[in-house]
Amino acid sequence: MSFVGVPPLGGCLRAKPPEGRGTQISDVTPLSRLTQLKQLYLLGTQVTDVSPLSKLLQLQELSLFGTQVKDISPLSKLLQLQELSLFKTQVKDITPLSRLIQFKQLDLSGTQVTDISPLSRLIQFKQLDLSETQVTDLYPLSELTQLKDLNLSGTQVTDVSPLEHLPSLTIYTSDEDKIEQWRSIGMNVKQESEFRWQPRHTL
Repeated sequence: MSFVGVPPLGGCLRAKPPEGRGTQISDVTPLSRLTQLKQLYLLGTQVTDVSPLSKLLQLQELSLFGTQVKDISPLSKLLQLQELSLFKTQVKDITPLSRLIQFKQLDLSGTQVTDISPLSRLIQFKQLDLSETQVTDLYPLSELTQLKDLNLSGTQVTDVSPLEHLPSLTIYTSDEDKIEQWRSIGMNVKQESEFRWQPRHTL
């Protein structure tokens, strides 16, 4: 399926694939003309190349949920981006996100990411989902004092002590042993079932 119907979106601030989620759309080149776009949801599409999105400098929310995207380097130019979902994508390297100082929410669940050090200077960060990733070292998050919600369910993380001093942090996991262990050192820990992705304007 081609991107029939995308050009007429014109100045819309919210755009979804013409047939909604799970379409066969693979080429997002027509979207490069929508330079005022603020919200874009490509979840479940066949998109692999996001380079045309590098021109969407006003973009604040982007979902690549369930796509086959591997390279997110074009997103490094989106300095207004505040919310990004990479759930179940093929992304391994999140270095391009290190420049996005407006960032508040990031969903990395189900990705192949192991190194989260590019997030270490994103001081406005509020919500981070690392569930079902291979991340083990949380030290890069130790200076993110505004971090409120961190989902660690299904990870190999055992040491959360680097985050002990973060005043507003709640950690979520489905592992009962970890809940007990982390609570014993004073961490606020809840069941993963209580984790909720909050609208960024409420954070």
